[in-house]
Amino acid sequence: MEITAHAPGTFCFPELKTRDIAGSQRFYGQLLGWTTFDVPSAEGSYSLARVDGHDVAGMHLSSRGEPAWLCYVAVESADRTAGRAAELGGTVHVAPFDVHGVGRMAMIEDPAQATFAVWEARGMVGARLADQPGAPCWYELVTHELPLASRFYVGLFEWTTVEKTIGGVGPYTVARVGGQPSRE
Repeated sequence: MEITAHAPGTFCFPELKTRDIAGSQRFYGQLLGWTTFDVPSAEGSYSLARVDGHDVAGMHLSSRGEPAWLCYVAVESADRTAGRAAELGGTVHVAPFDVHGVGRMAMIEDPAQATFAVWEARGMVGARLADQPGAPCWYELVTHELPLASRFYVGLFEWTTVEKTIGGVGPYTVARVGGQPSRE
């Protein structure tokens, strides 16, 4: 299914920070069928990963820190959301800034120490494909501070949570936006 917009509070884009962009492109190309398209970036090498011509993820070259995935959440205002995150006990690591021609973003750490980004679309909505092989389908936070993290995200994005028990795993919490899982 092609996506033209992400509702506020839904995950909208995964982005990989990697030390080896060519190796990551090959790996995910073989694993998920992604093709990549290099785009100009102030930070250096950046690629959009695509499935059937639709953007599904980003990759950027960075020698700082460990390679990691960063998940973006769609918001109406990166500035208001960053301010609210700080009020709720989060830490704004990167203040809201414009990504020329495509959006406005901020990087935030929740009180349980997980980092994520918020995305105010201004030309690029994020992932443009769902419910197809190779497209993002599930975002998950693994934390030892579930009550703390849940309170933060419920307060920040107005998520509701549903508690479940999964055999062999134990308690599991699913976040929902408007009664639906927190993605389109």
